[in-house]
Amino acid sequence: MFILTNFFFYATNNTSGDSLDWRNHMKLTILVVDDDPHITRLRRRQFVRHGHNVLTADHGEEGLLVLKNNLKDIDVIVSDVNMPNMSGIQMARHVRALRYRGLVILVSGKHLQDQYDDDRATYELLRLEPPVIYAYVLKPVEQQVLLGLVEDAALQSKDHDVQERIQASIDAETETSSETKGND
Repeated sequence: MFILTNFFFYATNNTSGDSLDWRNHMKLTILVVDDDPHITRLRRRQFVRHGHNVLTADHGEEGLLVLKNNLKDIDVIVSDVNMPNMSGIQMARHVRALRYRGLVILVSGKHLQDQYDDDRATYELLRLEPPVIYAYVLKPVEQQVLLGLVEDAALQSKDHDVQERIQASIDAETETSSETKGND
């Protein structure tokens, strides 16, 4: 299986189900956004079984509302890409405006190139620095692989240097927005 993470592809080999020892002590709050109730239940069971809290939403708009109401608690967002009302990509574009400091993992049945062809803004979203998107994963994704990505994304988003870059980016966007409003 190939996964895009941090804008590079790498092959995953660990399908044995073994978690690294330090991961067994992590307790995260994960927001799962998917319009398929079967997938939502599956992901909830998977993450809860590993000691994590799970919040869910049926589409991007609902995901943003859940995020807004639990902003400080959510460590990682796992979102389907193609959903009604608001896609996972559209939702990810709005995440930074809420001053969310975590990362998003997108899960899709479409290859990334096909997604680019359908939505050119995807490319710009993936290139944001500091990143909003941690990984773009093709369905079907093995549970242990997704769990590992979630835990890695949580660790990366808690990294002090990453947090400083995110805060600087938020401050710059806020400053630019204020200047634009002042010129109107």
